[in-house]
Amino acid sequence: ELNYDYLVVAVGAISNTFGIPGVDEHAFLLKELSDARGIRQRICECFERAYKPGRTEEEIRGLLHFVVVGGGPTGVEFAAELHDFLMQDVRRWFPDMQQHVQITLLEAKGQILTQFDAKLGQYAQRHFGRMHINVRTESMVKEVREDRVVLNTGEEILCGLVVWSTGLGPTRLVASLPFAKDVTNRLVVDDHFLVSGARNVYAIGDCAVVEGQDHPPTAQVAQQEGAYLAKILNKRVKQKAAEPFQYKHMGMLAYIGERRALADLKNVKGKGFATWLFWRSAYVTKLMSFKSKMLVLQDWLRTFLFGRDISHF
Repeated sequence: ELNYDYLVVAVGAISNTFGIPGVDEHAFLLKELSDARGIRQRICECFERAYKPGRTEEEIRGLLHFVVVGGGPTGVEFAAELHDFLMQDVRRWFPDMQQHVQITLLEAKGQILTQFDAKLGQYAQRHFGRMHINVRTESMVKEVREDRVVLNTGEEILCGLVVWSTGLGPTRLVASLPFAKDVTNRLVVDDHFLVSGARNVYAIGDCAVVEGQDHPPTAQVAQQEGAYLAKILNKRVKQKAAEPFQYKHMGMLAYIGERRALADLKNVKGKGFATWLFWRSAYVTKLMSFKSKMLVLQDWLRTFLFGRDISHF
């Protein structure tokens, strides 16, 4: 046991599989660095297996069909980055296989990027069409198997890779805590982030929700909550009153491939190449240290000049 004066729960969340069979066993999530490495490894393996002599065209198309489940910002950005990786880098090593490559984005709702302005979401969907990314809305997954995805309609989609990006669920720690939670099992807190029904216990980030509010699970929300909580804890030690938390929405950005991006800001709805430049500059400014900024810029320059690394490790 560990005694405390104040406890802060900031353990984040995990990918929500909704209990769909096969997701944990056969799909890749997008939470850890190991997930990214595993995805890249699988992509390379799919091309190497497809290149093996004696493969039928159906087998090749199945191996080189990459499915992304979830049409939110994370799923859309991954599909866009995957397209760039396949078209700009992998095709140089497997030029004969490109005619068989297909990317499919599955979304259960009627439109992708529902968090964005509707016109921006429609632009992204048209842009994906030009890049030959197959966007399928109102497509709910029933089961994920080793080599295919099964939809609620019974349709089976053969594929070599499934990436799962359909929202967040609670960690085992949060699910086990005996405090009030909302319908998605997030800890309910007040506007000072005190957990409902607990004494001196605070919760911030993706594992918590302010009662009566529903902030998006994004980095800017977590950053503002962390800064606010640090201030009010300092004030509480000095026995000073603190103002309630007020979230300041800075807008949303998303990359959609081929050096194009979306910007849904308060007074600006941007899209295209110029927005991509803005997206990249905003990304760099949010990095915490000068060292990180320089490393990212160096990586971008190296990728621009020499392409991405597709070696195994």
